Amino acid sequence: MTQEPRTPLPAAARTVFFVSDGTGITAETFG
Repeated sequence: MTQEPRTPLPAAARTVFFVSDGTGITAETFG
């Protein structure tokens, strides 16, 4: 888990990325 996403995402997207990072669903969706 990195605090800096590979792609420049908005604050809202970053929050969703962090929350869904545990499940891995959104993580795979973004990359």
